[in-house]
Amino acid sequence: MRKVLFPLTLVYDFITRVRNKLYDAHIFKPFQFDVLTIGIGNLSVGGTGKSPHIEYLIELLNSEYSVATLSRGYVRKSKGFQLASVEIDTRLIGDEPSMFKLKYPEMPVAVAENRVMGVAELLGEEEDVNLILLDDVFQHRAIHPHIQILLTKFDEPFYNDFVLPAGNLRECRSGAKRADIILVTKCPPNLTNEQKKEIENRIRKYNPNTLVFFSGLAYDQLRNVFNVQSKIDADTEALVFAGIANPAVFFAEVKTRFNTKCFTYSDHYHYKLSDLEFLRKQSSASLWICTEKDAVKLHSFKSWFENAGITLCYLPISVCFANADFDNCLCELLRIKQLQLNQD
Repeated sequence: MRKVLFPLTLVYDFITRVRNKLYDAHIFKPFQFDVLTIGIGNLSVGGTGKSPHIEYLIELLNSEYSVATLSRGYVRKSKGFQLASVEIDTRLIGDEPSMFKLKYPEMPVAVAENRVMGVAELLGEEEDVNLILLDDVFQHRAIHPHIQILLTKFDEPFYNDFVLPAGNLRECRSGAKRADIILVTKCPPNLTNEQKKEIENRIRKYNPNTLVFFSGLAYDQLRNVFNVQSKIDADTEALVFAGIANPAVFFAEVKTRFNTKCFTYSDHYHYKLSDLEFLRKQSSASLWICTEKDAVKLHSFKSWFENAGITLCYLPISVCFANADFDNCLCELLRIKQLQLNQD
């Protein structure tokens, strides 16, 4: 099917190349704000681990900056600019912004399709903000972040992929030249220096001057979605489900801990009561496990889980780097960008 769709790839590739050329030539002029911005995005569609990396940046930078996040709010049931609150319906802002707001209630979290308008609105609402993390903004070239971070998966690097629909790239590989930092994500813990060097060499064919770092994912202990204390035995049978782009790693991790039966939903899926009833018919397990991104969309079903006698948990995930080079490098880049802003 990919081969059959290759002619459409040529058309899509041509359109995205022309658009990028117009921005590169400043015929289309991107907007840059006088408040520090970091763009976090990818060349491929979904599954590179943006959400845990954004959380990593929040944790890293929150003590020195007044941080806010802005994203499109994918598949949300609202339009225009929305500023999140802890009580807001997840459907109005999307699952990832809801997750950020619940974890960091004091941090401004906003969504807007138009990022330029969204940043302006956010700064109008939150005057103390001096650093904005722009989620999934690599192809949204109307805004030019001060630092661009590009994510690519270890087992599906952009340099081995093709443009949609023959492949999974949103634009051609040369788009990587716009990245200040490229993070190779979801790396195995036993990644060797030789493997790193080979990957770096492949990446630098498209961006000789970029900084390359390698990150992996670490899973913590199960947490109850409704903050209820519950004892869980290691040999407990579990029903596991996920509505994320690439759930294979999540499923594999849970299977190392529990006897599981797994179900997959589409990325950013909004669960309905009928979905829960369907799952209950598939297994008698009293322990259900989902991702943290799924968990924020299930808070409204608390009474259903209590009545069904089901314990709902999520598996927390975090990013880990082999050393502190990334932290130091990013902080130094921000310091330089701030000095340039002060001079302007």
